[in-house]
Amino acid sequence: MMRSLMTVLCVAALGGCGSKPPKEAESVGSASDGSAATQPGTSPATPAPVEPAAPTEPAKPEPAKPAEATKPAEATKPAEATKPAEATKPAEATKPAEATKPADATKPASRPAPARPDPGRAKADLLAAETRAWNAAKPVLQKYCANCHTQGARGATKKKLDHFDMTSYPVSGHHAATIGITMRDVLGLSGKKATMPFGKPGAVEGDDLAAIKAWTDAWEAAEKAGAHPAAGGH
Repeated sequence: MMRSLMTVLCVAALGGCGSKPPKEAESVGSASDGSAATQPGTSPATPAPVEPAAPTEPAKPEPAKPAEATKPAEATKPAEATKPAEATKPAEATKPAEATKPADATKPASRPAPARPDPGRAKADLLAAETRAWNAAKPVLQKYCANCHTQGARGATKKKLDHFDMTSYPVSGHHAATIGITMRDVLGLSGKKATMPFGKPGAVEGDDLAAIKAWTDAWEAAEKAGAHPAAGGH
């Protein structure tokens, strides 16, 4: 409104000074008070009625939720009383080592008793040793005795074979049960005078006589052990 009035006053002042009136100026109404631009000599236009704004419905306040009751803090448990440390047990006194007993020098260490030989096995071993000794002496016996004391020999007679038959071993004849002792006597091994071989008494000597003696020793060992069967003598 004030701006329109000032415009009119300026136009009137310029007209009095003889200057040309300026071109019609458009008046712009204030946006704040709702006035419209008017031309000179015209009455201002009536503003259009403004509809009142609809009343704003006030916002309904939501009822505030009651705050949850604060739970009371749990009572702090009192700390357990510290147990007193157990008293340290004193270390046990070390027992003195026992004195080593001296070895009994008088008692000799005991030896396990020898195993008892099997009688049957012992006899068998003695007979086997006798047979080996016979086989070792056999060449000497064949040289000096077989001509009279072997079946079928040239000088063999029934009487001679009945006394001593060496065709097989063990020997047979009347002297078979004592053959070892008899051979020692007739050949001079027992200290008696030799009476054999027939026709040549005392001819068996040296290694030949030693071989016959070894056989008679083996025979005697078997005889004493009861390895020979019982037989009748002359």
